[in-house]
Amino acid sequence: MPDGRVVISGGDGNDPAAPPLGTEIFDPASGQFSSAGDLQAPRDSHSAVTLTDGRVMVIGGEVPPELVGRVGVGVSATEIFDPATGRWSAGPALRPAFDTATVTMLSNGKVLVFGGQDAAGSPQAAAALFE
Repeated sequence: MPDGRVVISGGDGNDPAAPPLGTEIFDPASGQFSSAGDLQAPRDSHSAVTLTDGRVMVIGGEVPPELVGRVGVGVSATEIFDPATGRWSAGPALRPAFDTATVTMLSNGKVLVFGGQDAAGSPQAAAALFE
């Protein structure tokens, strides 16, 4: 985040101490972690980007296989964390769902999502642009 703190989110469901919805903020100045609420959708292998207004957008990923009994279920929901309120809210839907995609904040403030893999684990040649 712009103030130097780091948002850590998601998980694969294998560790009860790190639930798949959990989010923490690490403050390198104090060396401390603090809770930041839960994501609305469980996910791992997702991407995140800090938006121009300081909020953090979480994009794509995969529903942890332990929760659905199989692999390859992409997450089309995006979520936005607002450090001013400490809350998550729903963002725009991502179609198709991207797993392990590259996310880049462009100089014009738009967010480019590219690549990653499809439900079969194969590389996908797809892109999305968020304004």
